[in-house]
Amino acid sequence: MIRKVCTGLLFLMGLICLQAQTESFAIFEQGSAWHYNDSGYSFGPNWRSDGFDFSDWPVGEAPFGYGSDGEVTVLDYGGNSQNKHSCYYFIKEFEMESTWNVPELELRLRSDDGAVVYLNGEEVHRENMPAGTINYDDFAVSGVSGSSESIYRIFTIDEELLQVGSNIIAVELHQVSAYSSDASFDAYLRVRGFPELLRQPYLQSVAEDQAKIMYRTTLPVNSLIRYGTSINNLNYSASTADLVEEHEVLITDLNPSTRYYYSVEHDDGILLAASEDRFIHTAPVVGSKDPLLFWVIGDCGTGDQGQAHVKNAFTDQFGTEFTGILALGDNAYPDGSVQDYDENFFGMYYDLLDNIPVWSTIGNHELYHVDSYFTVPEAAYFDLFAFPHSGENGGVPSGSEAYYSFDYGNVHFISLDSQNSDRTVGGPMHTWFENDLESTDQDWIVVIFHHPPYSFSNHNSDNEGYQITMRQNFMTLAEEHGVDVVLTGHSHSYERSAPTKGHYGFSSSWNDEMRLQDGYGREDLDCAYSKESSDGAGTLYLVAGSSGKVSNTFLGVHPIHIVQEASLGSLAL
Repeated sequence: MIRKVCTGLLFLMGLICLQAQTESFAIFEQGSAWHYNDSGYSFGPNWRSDGFDFSDWPVGEAPFGYGSDGEVTVLDYGGNSQNKHSCYYFIKEFEMESTWNVPELELRLRSDDGAVVYLNGEEVHRENMPAGTINYDDFAVSGVSGSSESIYRIFTIDEELLQVGSNIIAVELHQVSAYSSDASFDAYLRVRGFPELLRQPYLQSVAEDQAKIMYRTTLPVNSLIRYGTSINNLNYSASTADLVEEHEVLITDLNPSTRYYYSVEHDDGILLAASEDRFIHTAPVVGSKDPLLFWVIGDCGTGDQGQAHVKNAFTDQFGTEFTGILALGDNAYPDGSVQDYDENFFGMYYDLLDNIPVWSTIGNHELYHVDSYFTVPEAAYFDLFAFPHSGENGGVPSGSEAYYSFDYGNVHFISLDSQNSDRTVGGPMHTWFENDLESTDQDWIVVIFHHPPYSFSNHNSDNEGYQITMRQNFMTLAEEHGVDVVLTGHSHSYERSAPTKGHYGFSSSWNDEMRLQDGYGREDLDCAYSKESSDGAGTLYLVAGSSGKVSNTFLGVHPIHIVQEASLGSLAL
């Protein structure tokens, strides 16, 4: 059997507009104006009652305090540093036109040292204060110090205490002792609305008989997906009972090569109704030779105009219905945090990800937000994706989402971790990689990881350790076991070899006999590269790291490569 490999870089064109969703709305914000009393006089319980006249109290902007921690309004402490006021009073009046659409009321409070909060005369929260009736001269249970002095703690209060028209929120702030050196107060009140989608649904681990749908909501609710082969008959469902904001729903017992429409719901309502352009298209039976088209994007997550142009260039040529997306790492600049992903990955590709599955490899920017650069399990990347690491989609179980494999049609895909997993010969990933390669009998083998084994762009594969170890320790196995294509990013350029075998050293060790086929591999110029299914006709190496940014730093063309482009673009596989 003769197989053809066609490659090409897609250049940029186009524009996309995004609109953010909000989680809640403010009744009043932090830094608001409050009536306050710092006279040292006790008003008793009447001060928080309806009808209390506070009109002659001064008005100041929060935060309030002694001025030692950036407070805007400085409170009087009594003129004696050894006998300061034990309590300060704050009152704010606000209006509510309606209360019917307030499912949850959230107060965020900054208090040093203790506080009691009242809404329309009813106590709704006390913080760091003793039990029982609170009097003016009662002290807080303990002192607040360090960074905790400026932290806003979040709690919910009974929304049924709200009333149409005027409402009063009253706070008394208590010191820990008469010698306390500082004080601080601020608060703001928000209505948390009905649950909405904060992150649109996206497909994960799509196989011939199963798929996962992930999404994020503004409030914790249960997960419910209704689906069916007709948009007018969603006669199946999959759900989880846990109340969560980050949702992951596994759908099983699906038929291969079948389109299922779906809606996103919870027990009390619909978050996203079914539509003709929102669906799961399951994979063909493993081993089948159905045509497949994957979009390959590397270092894409800049969130800017260039990233949008690259996306539109691909969809203008190929449309919005294709097999899948392969992301080569650095998917969300600058730090790979949840916010970076929501803005620069899911926010950019939301209209594709609800019907096109994405698989990824981890890059260096996926880890910049974690406390320890080497604490990989804490990376948001592993919470935001659900990759098939247990052999559930084919391949040998890896036990790690950092590296995994899966089958799709007659292709075996392998994602390696060139960033943080052990890359030594005989290490867990190396051993798994060899076992996985030996276990597959698929027609095609495609490997993805982040750091290119061959690149003379802004990352030099002769000098950088990640690239050297991947080339020396993993490409030997790849070529020995007939890997057809290796896709990487990291260098912000496009670089491509012809089918190659045997080059594992520095660029100076290259010789032309290692290139096993001639030509550009383009049917519009000469002809596609071809391989017998059982031969060792070499591996095609591609760097496609310019889907979000470009580097013009070049040392020349690496001798293994026959094409190099300093242009924004992506790859059609």
